[in-house]
Amino acid sequence: MPKQALQNLAVVSREFQSKLEDASILIITNEELARDRVARVLLNADLQCLEFAENFSSASIAVNEHIPDLVILNTDLDAEANLEICRRLRSLLDEQIPIILQLPRDDQLTRLKAFRAGATEIITDPSSEGEFILRVKRALERKNLVNQLRKDQSRLQQDLQAAQNMQSALLPSEKNIAKFSEARNVEIESFYEASNMLGGDWWYAAAIDNSRLGIFLFDLSGHGVTAAINAFRLQLLVRSLKEYKAEPGLWMSTLNNELEKILPAEQFSTGFYGIYHKRKQTLEYVNAGSPCPFVFRKNGKTFQKLDSTGPILGCVSEIEYEAKTVTLKSNDRVFLYSDALYEDFDNPDNSLSSQELGEQISDILVNQKVEEGKFVEAVIQRMVDRTGKSKFDDDLTVLSMKVLPPKSIQEYCRTEAVKDCVWIASPQCDTISEELIEYLYGEYGASLHLGEELPPGSQVDFVITDEANLDKLQIAKENSTEFLSSIVIASSAVNQDIADFVLPETADIEMLKTVCRACREISQQSQNLRQEVSLRKSAIGTINNGEFSFKTLIEARNLSTMLAIACPNADLVAIGLRELMVNAVEHGNLEITSEQKQKLIMSGSWKAEIDRRLEMPQYVNREVVIRYARSSKRITFTIEDEGAGFDYAALDQETPSETTYRGRGIALAKQLAFPDIEYLGCGNKVRASIDL
Repeated sequence: MPKQALQNLAVVSREFQSKLEDASILIITNEELARDRVARVLLNADLQCLEFAENFSSASIAVNEHIPDLVILNTDLDAEANLEICRRLRSLLDEQIPIILQLPRDDQLTRLKAFRAGATEIITDPSSEGEFILRVKRALERKNLVNQLRKDQSRLQQDLQAAQNMQSALLPSEKNIAKFSEARNVEIESFYEASNMLGGDWWYAAAIDNSRLGIFLFDLSGHGVTAAINAFRLQLLVRSLKEYKAEPGLWMSTLNNELEKILPAEQFSTGFYGIYHKRKQTLEYVNAGSPCPFVFRKNGKTFQKLDSTGPILGCVSEIEYEAKTVTLKSNDRVFLYSDALYEDFDNPDNSLSSQELGEQISDILVNQKVEEGKFVEAVIQRMVDRTGKSKFDDDLTVLSMKVLPPKSIQEYCRTEAVKDCVWIASPQCDTISEELIEYLYGEYGASLHLGEELPPGSQVDFVITDEANLDKLQIAKENSTEFLSSIVIASSAVNQDIADFVLPETADIEMLKTVCRACREISQQSQNLRQEVSLRKSAIGTINNGEFSFKTLIEARNLSTMLAIACPNADLVAIGLRELMVNAVEHGNLEITSEQKQKLIMSGSWKAEIDRRLEMPQYVNREVVIRYARSSKRITFTIEDEGAGFDYAALDQETPSETTYRGRGIALAKQLAFPDIEYLGCGNKVRASIDL
């Protein structure tokens, strides 16, 4: 035997010996000589934790006070009386507690009765001291082994339960499923059950963009722990392939190459990846050896099989998977599943072909009245009834996606208060198309509200209206979040400063989307700043004076959060400070006018223009300097750019809706953080203060 094995065995032996010496032994005897003899033998064997009882009554009291590790029963009563005591003791003790019964005779019938009464060991009295100690130690060792096995089993069960919880957490939550499906006007149902605690199936759904939804289903070979580990590895790979998610063929080919590197030769996976395009009403998919998916048409009256477009995954690298496209119309249903749904491992002749399975499901859709959202449940029940089994032989996943009829405009009209509301206050405006509404719904979901009236208690994040409903701008301001954005669709005669964006009635869908994205960014950037400030730790609060310089918008953003930590209401100060610092970069150093910025945002080229100007010779070396000073009564920020300045005397900070972009930024900074803002010199220097 190897040296290390001998050392391990010695450690285990010492542990068991220690447990034996500490074992608590209850001796039940009404005979003084027998008690003394048993005690002497046990003490000589280093078993010293002894307790004595004369009969069942005193023994039951002792057991209630302290559960012994072993009981020795040896009274001068007849065999039947001893068996009765043994039987009553066993009712008080766990089955793992050994009872050694000493009897005056040892015939087969007596032994049978003794074991039925709950005895663990039977010793004929009198017996040799060696045999007695051997029996006692053997009983204790057996108990310790059982205890250790129970602990190991409990620990293993806990580990498996934790792994099962982790595996379940990898599946999409019902909340996310509802969010994805509602925004893309589909209904998604799912079922997952491992054949044991852990399994090798995994499915997922993820947004590709505001109109496309990706659905995945994979089945790794085998089941149990090995398959579950491979499923964990698979989902990590899937999440790492985000850059290819819009191209199913390339995505599956890349995934296959990665799986081939990590899966052993005898293991593989089947896989399906499909992208549903809401506006085109198409499903672009790749099927890598998955059981034949179906598209059920016309509420199940006919069905189409989606054939495999490539081999199973993880066996051979450098395979180019082909993507195919199928059209989906209202009430069509995509149905995916793993092989346990149709296979019967105990009776292979009872397994279903893909055609037979399709017919079974079609029959459910056509002839069985199924409650809304209960279709997958009905399919599972049909398969259970067919086989007569309550549990499937392998891991099972079932996924259904039904295309719902188009929403009517009325369905976007909310009656209850809407948080962070995107309010289309002129739903009858010709420029506000169904495509724009669908786009906004894909981005904002239930936060989108269409209607000339705003539900009481709502908070508006941004509002879209037309020239005939300019009064809605004021309503939005009165019920706004801190970062309200506004869009007006109007003729050229309207004052361009009445809203953040004034778009012509001829604006196309792409311009509208671009401007809506800009409005969303305004809100998100501010929210992100607040979160960052709440999480950030800094020692800046101990500095009384400091000077910092920056060139880019990213540097301005990062510096604003750092400096804001030193101030009360740090989250709001960060937003106000960022507005002033961004102004210094855009309008100061880079000399972008407010009119130019609006046009750049509307064309979607604002960020590109910022990057271009930062590289231009006349701007590349320009910096903004911000000086921080703190006294016992006041914090002051002085921001100075290298631009030509502007006519700040004409700036009305109280009415930002009628001023330039720079004016709106200043007004927001004043409203949120700085009651005292002063422009100096030619307008390229601003001083903002906070009273402590």
